[in-house]
Formats: sequence, C-alpha cells, structure tokens
Amino acid sequence: MLLIENIILKILNNICGYSILELINYINYKVSYKDKLNKGFIGKLIESYINFFNNNNNICDINCINLEIKTFSLDINMNLNNDISLISINNLFNFNIFFIKKFFYKIKNILFVIILNDYDNYSIENNLIFNYFILKFDKNDLLNFYNELFIFKNYIIKNNLFLNNFYTNSFRFQIINNNNIKKLNIFFNKKFMLKILYKFNILN
Repeated sequence: MLLIENIILKILNNICGYSILELINYINYKVSYKDKLNKGFIGKLIESYINFFNNNNNICDINCINLEIKTFSLDINMNLNNDISLISINNLFNFNIFFIKKFFYKIKNILFVIILNDYDNYSIENNLIFNYFILKFDKNDLLNFYNELFIFKNYIIKNNLFLNNFYTNSFRFQIINNNNIKKLNIFFNKKFMLKILYKFNILN
C-alpha cells in the first residue's frame, strides 16, 4: 500500500504548479457547466488524472487502497478559505452507528490536494494545483473523532435542537432544514485544518 501511495504522490508532483485548465486539457477531461458548479469537481478531476496515469502504467486504481480525495483552496495570501467538506446525510435521524462506520471508513486515509486561488479574477480554470499530502489518522485520532460525534449526537439530536452550525475540536456540523427534514453536513473546521497544514509545513 505504501508503494502505491508513493507512486500516487509522484504522479501528483508532475502537475504541481499546473492550472486547472491545463490539467483538463492534458487528460482531455469533458467539463460541463454543471461540473463547474459542483463543489467536488476538482476532486473528480484529480481522481481522473490519477486513473488516467494509472491506465497508462498499470498502477493500481486509487480506490483499491481506500484513499479519499479532498481538495481545498488557499488564497494568494495563504489563507484557508473554507472548512473542508467531508460527508452529507439527507436525514439527521439516520445519524447512527452504521453512518458513523461509513464516515470513519471515508476519512481514515485522505489525499489532500491544495488549490491556490487565482489572484486576478478567481476563475476556477486559472486556479493552480499548489500542493498535496496523504494524511492517515491513527486510533487515537479516530477515538477523538468518535467522542466528538457523540458529543454532537447527545447535545443536538438527543435534545432535538436546531442549530445552523455546531463546532467541536475537529468538526463543524451544519444542519439544514429541507422541507421539515433536517439534513446534516460534516466538515473539518478551519482551525483543525490549519493545525494539519502547519504539521505538514505547508504554511511554515
């Protein structure tokens, strides 16, 4: 698995400094207007690039090592723009042990790809692929995450509260009321992500 991860990092090194448009053209990626509005568009583009390279070199597909791709952006002053979206659930009452297992499987190993926003007009095509790293959470991290999830569950769900945002050390929980059904979005909050960026010497 480590060998495959190292190969993937080397693949990404080939496009570090490239613009999104250059990457689109390089792999002949078909982009629709809907794609550009999709917050996961760049992540799908990166995955398509890795698989494009894989198919040409008989490298194992990224899915075989359970590596989740997450992209996020920095502005020209190296400020983190947003919290990092992790997972959504259409009905808050489906927040149960099965959902939590799925959530942990999704975030255990993450390939973070950092995008540098275009300083001129913030056009997505001109944004640059700036950096990347793989983050593996250990048992202590997952235990902390587990405790934070249950803090949220016991405080919000048990008391039937409706808050737009609820913060823990690692997460931001966003509850959206959609036709009287509460949808839940979970993010790594910016404070937590900044600690990670400093740990990987991205902002040092």
